[in-house]
Amino acid sequence: KGEVHITMNSAGSSTVLIVSDNGVGIPPSVDWEKAATLGLQLVKSLATQVRGTVTCRVENGTEFRIEFTEK
Repeated sequence: KGEVHITMNSAGSSTVLIVSDNGVGIPPSVDWEKAATLGLQLVKSLATQVRGTVTCRVENGTEFRIEFTEK
């Protein structure tokens, strides 16, 4: 069964939002930063709106980490 985990932590003025799942992950042949799928567009759009950085890790599923500073 698939699982999705969402966590949000803050320390000082920095906040980290992590969304992960335990699915098959993004294939190595796919450049997630250039992919035009709706889900990946939403991830990039959210990071832009909060003026944050987004990183992706594929290991036992996929994890997106958006880190931003509160102003």
